[in-house]
Amino acid sequence: MDLMSDGPRTQICEYGIEHNMVTFQSPFTLSQGGQGIVVRNPGFLEDPDGGQRFWGFTIAIIRVPDIFRDTIDSLTQFGFYYRLSVATMPTDLNYNLIDSSGVAFTDAASFTVAPGNCSWKLEVMPIDGLEDETHHNLILFS
Repeated sequence: MDLMSDGPRTQICEYGIEHNMVTFQSPFTLSQGGQGIVVRNPGFLEDPDGGQRFWGFTIAIIRVPDIFRDTIDSLTQFGFYYRLSVATMPTDLNYNLIDSSGVAFTDAASFTVAPGNCSWKLEVMPIDGLEDETHHNLILFS
């Protein structure tokens, strides 16, 4: 597969090469079924003059939401609705939904992290509603 001439993949691949950074792209349908996230790490070779030239990508494909199942099950057991999303590009915070409890969120606590320069957002909301601001903060930072 030529990622550099494959429409939607090209832009994020070029971005990863240009900035020499790991990128995530998701969600997409896996050929064997289910959904996945692709993680691409650009690799470079050193030229004799000390410069670098792009060689290729190391690529990992992660099944979602399977990889998050233990955390999702724990949130549900502790009485929380959840919504997990990931941004499509490091420069664009349009989030794609990975998994959720499937309910409308009214007053969710939100936590964002950026591993590999990719923004992930976890939103949680108690099934019984928020009791007070202290409870709201404890779930994110405990």
